Amino acid sequence: LAIACCQVFMVQCILEAVNQSVVYKNGELGYFCFRIPVLHLTSKNTLLAFAEGRNTSGCGDHGDVHIVLKRSMDYGKTWSPLSVVYTEPSHTIG
Repeated sequence: LAIACCQVFMVQCILEAVNQSVVYKNGELGYFCFRIPVLHLTSKNTLLAFAEGRNTSGCGDHGDVHIVLKRSMDYGKTWSPLSVVYTEPSHTIG
């Protein structure tokens, strides 16, 4: 029970920190928009923020899509520069 309570408290802290920071902003970093964000907390307390970065002039379901990532070592207060995790130039991914 103590582990579960600690995990719930950690999630609440992370959500509060993330709610006060902008991880991905449309129109920045060479991407028209970002879609489908996902947060993951690793066993080493690194917060990973994945998203689909859209390079084209639209945010539709098809197009030039990259899977991108930013890392936070302080529970979402600051974020690493964007890195591209995966891209497939001739196909839509995601």
